[in-house]
Amino acid sequence: MNSVPSRIVAYAKSQPEGALFGAHELLGFGARAAVDQALVRLVNAGDIMRVARGTYTLPVATRFGLRGPDELLLARSFARREGVTIARHGADEAHRLGLSTQVPVKTVWLTSGRAALLSVGSQTVAFKPAAQWLLADPGGRAGALLRAVAWLGADEAVEQLRALGPSLSAAERETLLDARGQMPGWMAKAVSDSLSHG
Repeated sequence: MNSVPSRIVAYAKSQPEGALFGAHELLGFGARAAVDQALVRLVNAGDIMRVARGTYTLPVATRFGLRGPDELLLARSFARREGVTIARHGADEAHRLGLSTQVPVKTVWLTSGRAALLSVGSQTVAFKPAAQWLLADPGGRAGALLRAVAWLGADEAVEQLRALGPSLSAAERETLLDARGQMPGWMAKAVSDSLSHG
């Protein structure tokens, strides 16, 4: 159990679902060449998954076989690894809030960092750089509404904000109002017109 591949698998299994790792974290297990060879061997054997160049994760065993990690856990792991903020894309937020029946074809996350693409089996998880205001309240309902309305566009912004505004808490309303200074003009106006006096 002291071979480089077995030590890599043991390390991967000690991490939470969706954790990402690369050769850099594994250099204590052997020389760089040995680690690289072991990673290739483990990917070919299906023991680990290569999700991007030099980046790997552990597949999840189920009674139906192996699957990729949960997409949300994978995205959060990417954010921690990169030291960035991430938030769901506006199309996804709009669908989740019931503002659109359009189901996003692929998973896209907005990020404060670089563009990136993770391949998990036949699925991809993309990270797209976004303006800071689009990353406000990344896990909250106010931020979700902001991103959804921004994606829907100016024609629907006021209508949707007015419809959902009454269901927002005072703190959520304040989050949206506070972000106006960073928004494009049409979005800031929509927020002001919809929420300032609600």
